Amino acid sequence: MPETPCFDNTMPAGHICGKPEKNCIETRGQAMTNFEKCQEFVLKWEGGLSDDAADKGGLTKYGVSMAYLQDLAKSRPSVLRDILGTATVTRQTVKSLTKDQAWRLFKYSFWDPFQLDDQPLAVALCAYDMNVNHGAFNAMKIVQRAANLMPSVMPKLSVDGRFGPKTRSAMRWLNCPDGIGALANKRQAFYDAIVRNNPSQKVFIRGWTNRCNDMKRQALAWLY
Repeated sequence: MPETPCFDNTMPAGHICGKPEKNCIETRGQAMTNFEKCQEFVLKWEGGLSDDAADKGGLTKYGVSMAYLQDLAKSRPSVLRDILGTATVTRQTVKSLTKDQAWRLFKYSFWDPFQLDDQPLAVALCAYDMNVNHGAFNAMKIVQRAANLMPSVMPKLSVDGRFGPKTRSAMRWLNCPDGIGALANKRQAFYDAIVRNNPSQKVFIRGWTNRCNDMKRQALAWLY
């Protein structure tokens, strides 16, 4: 789990589960929202408590790392107080984190600022899973590189890691088999570059590749 991403526009967390009340997962009998579907996928790969010494994020639970919480405490302490009841981050803060709190944090940091409710589900899944795993700056670079491979995206995007109207518009052209394939290929290239630059991270490459392949599989299943 990376540090808090940099973005220009933020949206406040919602009520208890971080989603509009009409879309709350606690409202039984209603269809799942796109966020809930994508979050279930993310939790499959980010669930549980982990304290791997090789993980730069440090102690992590449900994908929420201590490094991410510490960064959020410095940049947006009011968000932590709203969601966790405190802006003080310790190892116990991570260990005590609930799944509901993780959902609210992720929605605040990695879903709402990128207007993923307005994107096709398959594209939203890829963008969201990469936001959580790589941080938004790196994730948006992957999205931009993939979008630039699509003939319909003209002029080509600047690969600057910033989410703006041009990137938002171009993301819709990725909602096709070639687009999902491009996202998966550029994500795998990002993983491979991490290992080349830091061989100590090779211990994670098999899991990263499996996650990338699973993202592609699920996104293709959700196309259109």
